[in-house]
Amino acid sequence: MCPLPLFKNLLSQQTILVKNNNIYVTELQRLLTGRQYMDKHIAQYVQSVEHMLTVNTDAILNGNHAVNNAECYHKFVDTFDQQCFNINQNTYAFGKLQVFVNVCEQLREPSDANIVVDHLVQYCNDNVSHNNISIK
Repeated sequence: MCPLPLFKNLLSQQTILVKNNNIYVTELQRLLTGRQYMDKHIAQYVQSVEHMLTVNTDAILNGNHAVNNAECYHKFVDTFDQQCFNINQNTYAFGKLQVFVNVCEQLREPSDANIVVDHLVQYCNDNVSHNNISIK
């Protein structure tokens, strides 16, 4: 038996594996880029309202406060969903909603809730691409 057909078969299988791997690498890169994009904009937004908070940006981004100001939190989630990233299309965003709890719980003045939510609208309108980004 000539090894040439066997070699061609193995080569064909390897080519398919390489193509499949390239597809996976491309998809992973797209996901990573999307997550970095969302992380960057959430961090920049928090930095832009840090002067209205009792703690620094790092504490807001990494803290884990309980929801005590549900009205503020719901406004943030609705605004983020409608103006920034559609939460149903961007499941990675679910893990970022804690940031809004932390903002609401660390406001210097509770009356500033509407101001920081309005600022989120402005921030997203000015900085976030609205081209149906999907970040899983």
